[in-house]
Amino acid sequence: MPDYLVEYTDGPVFHFDRLINDDFFDAIRVLFNAGHYVSASKLLMSCIDTLAFVEFGDVRGNFADWLSRYCDLSLVGLTPEELWEYRNAVLHMTSLDSRRVIKGEVARIAPYIAERGTKPPLKGDTEKPFNLLDLIDAIALGICSWGASFNSSPEKVVDFIARYDVTISDKRLAWIARPRCGTRSGHLPHHLQWSEGARGDTRR
Repeated sequence: MPDYLVEYTDGPVFHFDRLINDDFFDAIRVLFNAGHYVSASKLLMSCIDTLAFVEFGDVRGNFADWLSRYCDLSLVGLTPEELWEYRNAVLHMTSLDSRRVIKGEVARIAPYIAERGTKPPLKGDTEKPFNLLDLIDAIALGICSWGASFNSSPEKVVDFIARYDVTISDKRLAWIARPRCGTRSGHLPHHLQWSEGARGDTRR
C-alpha cells in the first residue's frame, strides 16, 4: 500500500495539490464528465467531510466551519448551512430535503448543470438552484486556500498526518496477488470488470 508521504514528497516539497486531486477530484471529474452529476455531487460532499475532519477533527460543525474558513460560497449563491443540509439529504437519502429543509428552517437548494457562471432565472421562493460546476470550482479554490494555510501554520502538519493516515482512497488500496493455479497468472488484473446478466443481476 503506497505511503502518500513518500509518494507525494519531492525533496523538501510536499505536493498537497496532487494528493487531494488523486484522492478526490480525479474521481469527481470522471463522474462529472460521464454525466453522473448526482454521484459527482455526493463525492464532492464526502470530500468536504474528509477535509473538514482532517482540519478540525471529529467535532460537530466541522463541515460548515471548513467552508466558512476557506471557501467563498457567495460565488455560487449558497451558505455553508444550506450546503450542509444538502449534504445531509443527498448523501443519506439521495434527496434534496433534509429534516430542517422540510421544516422550512433552511432553504432547499438544487443543482443544475451549465457552463461556468451561468445563472438560471429564479422560479420561486421554495428552491435555490446552484451551478454544480461553479460549486466544484469554489471548493477547489477553497482547497488551495486550505493548502496555503499549512505554510503559515506549519504546526498543523502534525494533525494533518495523524488524521490523513486513517483515511482511505482509490489510489492507496493494497493489492494482493492471487496464488498461481494452473496456467492462470498470479497477478490481479489492473481493472476488475463487472457484466450485467440477462435479468439485470450483476456478476463478476
